[in-house]
Order: sequence, then structure tokens, then C-alpha cells
Amino acid sequence: EFIVILYDESEEIVSVTASRIQEYVWSDAYLSQIPVTLSIGGAAWQGNITEYDPKSLLGRADAALYQSKARGRDRYTFLPMEI
Repeated sequence: EFIVILYDESEEIVSVTASRIQEYVWSDAYLSQIPVTLSIGGAAWQGNITEYDPKSLLGRADAALYQSKARGRDRYTFLPMEI
């Protein structure tokens, strides 16, 4: 697992970034020769930065990741924060 942090970006930008990462991995000549799946979970903090809670944000992204895996892997799932 790894994390990518995008500062001050919209759900749309997060989705586009996830798609680009998936496309890069799937088109890699080396990785195309081995069985690899890429499941991505995304979340975005939409509240006031002074109330930012990194533990909640990472927990939400992790929940989204596990939803992607449960739905068949090789997917991207975004869960907005419940503020």
C-alpha cells in the first residue's frame, strides 16, 4: 500500500489522478507480464483546515480502498468525508 496526498484538490481531480495511476501501471511493459491488480481508495477533507483530522481522512481512504477490493479489485472508489 502507498499513499498519495493531493493538497486542495476536488473529487474530480482525485478521480483523474487515480485513473492516471491505474493507466500507468496497466500499460507498464514489465507489470503487464505479471498478475497485478490496482485497487485505489480516495477521500478528501472538505472542512476547515483548522479542524483537519488526518486519522479520520486516512481511515476514510482505507475504507474506500477495501470497498474497491470487495467490488472486484482493479477499481477506484471515492468516499467523501462525513463532516
